[in-house]
Amino acid sequence: MKYLLPLLFLIGCSTVPVVVSDTTRPSVMEETIKHGMVNSVDSSYLWVLWYVPIVVVILSWAWKTFFRKER
Repeated sequence: MKYLLPLLFLIGCSTVPVVVSDTTRPSVMEETIKHGMVNSVDSSYLWVLWYVPIVVVILSWAWKTFFRKER
């Protein structure tokens, strides 16, 4: 009895990989292309607000570590 379940599993399950496509909604590639077409013109520079604080922290650390003399 304890060998019946593994035997049924091996007989009933296929070990061949199969690609199953989702036909209920558009593919990810289609959505990416559509999103790129709609949002292709981006004149926003808000990304600078993310990088300026990081650069300030790095530069202040570098100034303190390499250029400021120990007293």
